[in-house]
Amino acid sequence: MPRTVKQVDIKLDICSPTQDLFRWDRHLECALFGPRGEGKTSAGFIRMTHHAAVNQAESRPIPWAVCRDTWTNLERTTLRSLLYPHPGSFESQLRPFLKVSDGGRLVEFPGFWTAMFFGVDTLDDLNKLQSLQLGGLWIEEPAPAAATDIGGGLSEDVLKVGITSLRHPCDYQTVQVTSNYPDEDHWSWRRFWLEKNENRATYRIPAGENPYLPKDYRANMRAALADDPGLLSRLVLGEPGFVVQGTAVTPEYDALKHKALVDLQPIEGVRGYRFWDGGHNPTCVVAQITPGNRFHVLETFLGEGIGMAQLLEEYVKPAMKGRYAMIKDWEDTGDPNLLSRDQGDIRRSPAWFIEEMLGASFIPGPTRFETLTTGIKKALNDKVDGLPWIQISKSEFYLSKGLKGGWHYRKSPSGQLGVKPLKNIFSHPCDAFAHGCCYLLEMGEGGRKRRLNLSLGQFRQDSLMGVKSGWMVG
Repeated sequence: MPRTVKQVDIKLDICSPTQDLFRWDRHLECALFGPRGEGKTSAGFIRMTHHAAVNQAESRPIPWAVCRDTWTNLERTTLRSLLYPHPGSFESQLRPFLKVSDGGRLVEFPGFWTAMFFGVDTLDDLNKLQSLQLGGLWIEEPAPAAATDIGGGLSEDVLKVGITSLRHPCDYQTVQVTSNYPDEDHWSWRRFWLEKNENRATYRIPAGENPYLPKDYRANMRAALADDPGLLSRLVLGEPGFVVQGTAVTPEYDALKHKALVDLQPIEGVRGYRFWDGGHNPTCVVAQITPGNRFHVLETFLGEGIGMAQLLEEYVKPAMKGRYAMIKDWEDTGDPNLLSRDQGDIRRSPAWFIEEMLGASFIPGPTRFETLTTGIKKALNDKVDGLPWIQISKSEFYLSKGLKGGWHYRKSPSGQLGVKPLKNIFSHPCDAFAHGCCYLLEMGEGGRKRRLNLSLGQFRQDSLMGVKSGWMVG
């Protein structure tokens, strides 16, 4: 006859307030986010055991899969906390009853649940998950805590495939996710916090809720991460952050100062600027200099796996005919490599497409990377009337993400930095923007120079086309 929790003397009511809400939740998908050390893993074992206790005895033991990105990460964290628990923890109550086999890959709480622990870092692992018949799936730490972590986190596909494996007959099946705060655009944060779905629930453990941590634990962690705002937010303060995989090219960027609180709107009659980069992630950054001499970044168009012609046809041209139709005067600059001719048709180049499809005149930017970084750093540091010159529209994503650290120098295990930034999806808008900054600041060894007053306080009247007297746009 199956045992009850009371018969094995397991106490489930030792939870913190958030852990208690989490264990009682019956949603199909249930996520628990919290800073490091606040009891997320314990909450996972509590909820798994609670799930077995409230289901019908005939359905037990209930099969679970416990997944993380690699077996190594799973073994040294989640499994270790279960097999070598801290005194007084929930896991220490479970440990005397557990049966462990297959090197820790199968753990049984007889009469309640069986848990299969495995890393999901290959297609074979995902297929294995799909073949199971589960009552519960537990996804631990779907996002890597830091750039130095082994493994790169879990794909959203693991959760989706896992849901199709919830076929064990019991009163309710569930997927639970326990995680440090992820990167602010990681799928787990989008899925459980930004998207609304009646089948999902999200809980956040506040920093400081766990009363059993050593009194200096949080202070020491805060001090250790003081120079890494992204990890400090995610692991200590209890907010989503941004994992920088190396050293940011533009540490001068400050989202609190350079990111507008609203979506910036195009200004009729004021010249527009388009800054360009090419390759298989062609990019166009749209900007204006306002009558108040602010550098407004309105939008970034970025293509993935397409060419310049497709970017123009699908994204840029429709926007120029739509929301930017009131801007009649444009200037275009960017990567000089856009002048390179197509081997299949030497009459054409990415710059040719820009000129033909937009009626523009493309002006190549600097060729030296040192010039570009000097220009973009100066632009980020410059102020007008004590406020940052640059303001980036609230909803703009790719450029601001790149400036925040997506555009970075790769750091080797020995700490050595690369000479040039890593080429990735964020480097293209930053390259384009750097060319634009150099263009506006008259910096560069090639191309046409702008006749601008470099005080940034007095742009020549020719940069404002037909601005009505009395307009003051900040």
